[in-house]
Amino acid sequence: MDVQLQQTFAEASEQDRITKEVGSYLGTARIDLDTLHFSGSASRRLRPKNVARLVKIFKTQGCLRCHPDHHIKAKISRQRLDEALRLADQTAADRLLSATEHPELVLAPGTLVCLFGLHRIEAAKQYLEHPSRWWTVRLYEEGQSCAVTR
Repeated sequence: MDVQLQQTFAEASEQDRITKEVGSYLGTARIDLDTLHFSGSASRRLRPKNVARLVKIFKTQGCLRCHPDHHIKAKISRQRLDEALRLADQTAADRLLSATEHPELVLAPGTLVCLFGLHRIEAAKQYLEHPSRWWTVRLYEEGQSCAVTR
């Protein structure tokens, strides 16, 4: 296969993945660390050395969880998200799609299935104190066939 044809296939595949991810995106919110749940490939074996490395970084640079590069992605059912939005303040639904001002949502533990970020969340649990024990999470609709990736 020539390079141009291979690149065309790669770009088409990438565009398809982006389209599916955007179609299942529900918004971004601040979520309590104790609510975040990891399963499957996201719950790969916890490596204490990696957690300690991240805690050290947090101590020297601070815990930078608001920049989009540091967000984690999680799946949630639309019904559970709607319930959380009803319990939140009146502007939470509007701010869910804000680029900078994300609402804080209260969810039951296990409500979210995080797709990656286990080590940074474990490090944040060790480093952060209440009421700052939250992380910025991009929410995607559970059950949608999407290729949500890092």
